[in-house]
Amino acid sequence: MGIFHKLSRKMMRANRVRTIVTIIGIVLSMTMLTAVIEGAWSGINYLKEMEIYQTGAYTCIAHDLTEAEAKKLTSLDEVRASSLLREVGWARIQSKNEYKPYLRIASADSEITDLMAVHISKGRMPRNASEILIPDHLAASGSVKLHVGDTLRLKTGQREADGRIPETNAELKTEENTAGVKSRETLVHASVHTYRVVGFYARPSRDLEDLSCPGYTALTVKDPGNGRVTALITVKHPQNIKAWMKQNPEFFQQASVHQDLLRLYGVFGNDSWRLMLYGLAAALILLIVFGSVSLIYNSFSISVSERTRKYGMLRSIGATRRQIRASVFYEALLSAGIGIPLGLVTGCAGIGITLYLLQDNFSGFISGGTGAAVPVKIHLVLSAGALLLAAAICLLTVLLSAMVPARRAVMLSPIEAIRQTRDIRLRPRDVKTGKLSGRNFSLRMAGKNYRRNRRRSRTTVFALFVSVVLFITASSFSAYLLRITEVQTVSGADVAVIYQPKSSVSAEQARWKKYRGITGVKEAAAEIGMNNVDRFYTDRNNLSEDYQKFNQDFSEESTFSGNLSFLDDDTFRKLLEENHLSVQEYMNVRAPKGLLVNQVFAAVDGKDRLLPLMKTDAFPVKVTAERVTEYKKDGSEVRKKTELTVGAAIGKKPWFEQNASAIYYPVSAMDSLLGKDGGKEMHEAGMSLLAFRSSDHGQTAEELKKLISDADEQGNVQDIAAEQESNRMLITVVNVFAYGFIILISLIAVTNVFHIMSTGIILRKREFAMLRSVGMSRKGLVRMLRAECAGYGIRALAWGLPVSVVCSYLIYRVVVTNHALTGITFFIPLHGILIAVLAVFAVVFITMRYAERKISRENLIDALKNETI
Repeated sequence: MGIFHKLSRKMMRANRVRTIVTIIGIVLSMTMLTAVIEGAWSGINYLKEMEIYQTGAYTCIAHDLTEAEAKKLTSLDEVRASSLLREVGWARIQSKNEYKPYLRIASADSEITDLMAVHISKGRMPRNASEILIPDHLAASGSVKLHVGDTLRLKTGQREADGRIPETNAELKTEENTAGVKSRETLVHASVHTYRVVGFYARPSRDLEDLSCPGYTALTVKDPGNGRVTALITVKHPQNIKAWMKQNPEFFQQASVHQDLLRLYGVFGNDSWRLMLYGLAAALILLIVFGSVSLIYNSFSISVSERTRKYGMLRSIGATRRQIRASVFYEALLSAGIGIPLGLVTGCAGIGITLYLLQDNFSGFISGGTGAAVPVKIHLVLSAGALLLAAAICLLTVLLSAMVPARRAVMLSPIEAIRQTRDIRLRPRDVKTGKLSGRNFSLRMAGKNYRRNRRRSRTTVFALFVSVVLFITASSFSAYLLRITEVQTVSGADVAVIYQPKSSVSAEQARWKKYRGITGVKEAAAEIGMNNVDRFYTDRNNLSEDYQKFNQDFSEESTFSGNLSFLDDDTFRKLLEENHLSVQEYMNVRAPKGLLVNQVFAAVDGKDRLLPLMKTDAFPVKVTAERVTEYKKDGSEVRKKTELTVGAAIGKKPWFEQNASAIYYPVSAMDSLLGKDGGKEMHEAGMSLLAFRSSDHGQTAEELKKLISDADEQGNVQDIAAEQESNRMLITVVNVFAYGFIILISLIAVTNVFHIMSTGIILRKREFAMLRSVGMSRKGLVRMLRAECAGYGIRALAWGLPVSVVCSYLIYRVVVTNHALTGITFFIPLHGILIAVLAVFAVVFITMRYAERKISRENLIDALKNETI
């Protein structure tokens, strides 16, 4: 076999360009496989680290154990690490959350921070049994305000309901009566404990403190407790956790499994999640293999075609089929031996640098764009198994690519190989050209060349076609994601507060004034939406024709849905000025006129659309609002109708608004419209929204939270700008990986195209020499080559552009699921199409110039004598 290996190496050196292109294809394939597999592995490890940081490293938590059971459980061989929480007792605290009236006190051992995420927001960990660490959500949920250094004197005991001790996370036993919700529980075996508050920490994971748990978990140390123990453990083999728990049922009567962490270890609780993850990875790997096989196969196929006569001569002097096959596979293994290590290095370096540069984006997305410091950063995690898997797939790809050419080389008889009867086949129709070629000899020859070698020509066109479709499709995907990010939050607010309003307009106005005075606020708007208004009535003739057609299937054709909202007077006045309407006329408290956002969301013929609600010439319009003012004990509703006057329509919603359709009035007109019980109705059925435009949204949101907490008020603060920033960070990550993947796939396709076209042209140098010898000029030859190359590009674009548009539309239908609400209509990424067109012709031009220079260096006589390059 030595002589055949030597011959293969000699042929590889003689055809350096093809050898280099083949190795480049293997390097690109290995680079992508390494990047995908190592990137996925690093991503999973990052998610594991984030989950451990946020909740803890425990595998499962066993509740309500005795001291003896806990020690026996932690001594089992399968347990890798453990930590115990000993229950000290439950104490009633002045919580305003009627379903969570207790402070649950637990004594932790020194290993607790290894298995449970204890994020101290203020202060420090307890050092003895007289110190206590308080959870943050005691203030947020229970409105119990404590400070570091405060002394707590608590009467602690065990919960008892109906003569039994409830489980740790069992919800509060309550009963309804005329005085409201009352607890049926009592505390038994109570004793007085005194603690000093030394710190506060973030709420523990739900596995430790379930949402149904009626107490806030506070931590102390070095207290033997009352005998009930909670064990946090990690196991040596997380994949076998379910079977192991079934083998030891006595410890896991009440247990919580760390499902989010176990899911990352492959113990999936959701088959669809597993199928999605595996399916995505498999799809990417198959796409890489497909692109790589196309390039490497064509390289070996051309190599075998060139050496067909040599193989025939070797067969005629005694070479066996096995030796010929081994020669082809030896060339494949030699190329793989160079390309795989290089691809391994470039893949690891590429994905490592990419992850490093995107660390802040990943952290920002995980933290919701709040800018909160997250010590866990994504980074490259090398895995021997992942690298071996990538190398094995790449090697298999190379061997598959060489298999068909090797089979072709050994299936030919020596005579067929020497005569090359299978390589040179022509049919009469293959030399016919179309009418578009005219009488131009160069164009006619270009057409004949395309037809007589259809397989190679179609392979070239297909490679270009795939590159065009992939690039434009990726551009569409990224463009739609970016557009969704821009409109995902319809309002232009940076920060918003949503809360239940007070029972008087003056009290609400005082609150608005207080909130507007915080740092960084550039503009603010306040709105009270009445949630008890479920329909409006008007004369059917006032409704637009489009809406009447949409509404004709309903029993009451004169109804429409929308919101009745009251804006603060300054915001309403600005809205009037923007629409050039009279302030005195519309803000007349005795006879106020409303403004209608004249659009309504509707599903027409299975498609979501925004329709005009009213005819533009119908205003002013009389509208009746029907609202629920009371619910009786028997479940029936008390409804009341209010006559409204809508003076004008506005086509554009206010900058803070998210609803499609609404009728606006100034808040000063609320009492006039709703009557003397309007304040009570506003408190029971209204919802207040304060929207802010801020120069520092993070600081504004934090000051709002502090202001609400200090005033002992309820309110949900939304940092909308942070959410948008989080979305943008996600889009950046998606774009980097999407375009990185597409660029590498396109490089494989472009390399394939360059190789096929340049090699195909160079292999025909004897043919070109013959054309030159019968009178074709060098310029004519160049025109023929240009016509051939341009034909490849035009054919690829003729197929690729329409298919890309179809793929873009499919992506639009999948990504933009509700274009009527988002306002996003179908569009084609013109920049992506322009780049794709320019790239196709750039590749074609470079290939043609390269082949032209190679041919121009050849001597005419030598080219006629030689049969190979």
